[in-house]
Amino acid sequence: MSLENSIFFDTATLEEWLKEDVGYFDLTSHILGLHSNKARITWVARHEMVAACIEEAVRLLEQQGAKAESYKASGSLLQAGESILTATGPTQALLNCWKVVQNIFEYTCAVAHRALKMRQSIDDVNPSVGLFTTRKHPPGLRRLVQKAVLSVDVYPHRLGLSETVLIFS
Repeated sequence: MSLENSIFFDTATLEEWLKEDVGYFDLTSHILGLHSNKARITWVARHEMVAACIEEAVRLLEQQGAKAESYKASGSLLQAGESILTATGPTQALLNCWKVVQNIFEYTCAVAHRALKMRQSIDDVNPSVGLFTTRKHPPGLRRLVQKAVLSVDVYPHRLGLSETVLIFS
């Protein structure tokens, strides 16, 4: 049973991701008058990968008034050229989300794919051996990384200082 859906990102966090990228407004959309047009966007796998954090991408799009038409479930193994997520809606909404979603996918899908490959290598030798991840991630990325690895049934060793005691001598 996969636990990735037990990690939840609140709406304020998703809005902060957008605010960091969009800033005050999208100058390109404004100058080109794209804000009222309808559009479609598809994120496509460039190489074999594992889908991760798809739910957050869908929520980001929906918050901006777009609709996710089709998407792969987190933990799905994808081949090069396969669609990860397709959405339609106001051009401005899609452009607001485009790079944020792309960056989330590039990072978390790579982490999930690498974790899956490590898990498979271990299983080839001894499937009863566990694979656990570190909590050593740049600030702000820990929850995304943990959600990515959980999607391929790899588990965290420690999430933070609050759940285990470490004594060094």
